[in-house]
Amino acid sequence: MPQHVGDEAVSYTCFTCYAEVRFYTCPDCNFTQAVAKRWGRAFTCGACERRVEMPHAIPYTQAVKAIRAKGSGYPYPKI
Repeated sequence: MPQHVGDEAVSYTCFTCYAEVRFYTCPDCNFTQAVAKRWGRAFTCGACERRVEMPHAIPYTQAVKAIRAKGSGYPYPKI
């Protein structure tokens, strides 16, 4: 379900399922996407469909902002 998120947000909690969502950029294709943090240590890129490792912690200054998100990632392995 689409939700309004501030442009400078680096994460948010989904109002529907209460999942924590973060924004990541694929290192292979540079696609910026929203990913549920509960998926564990990896996700499938929404553009190139490659496995992407989620870093354990990202400093706020280096985190991807919501305004840059272009789509959504998928769980790994993609279902």
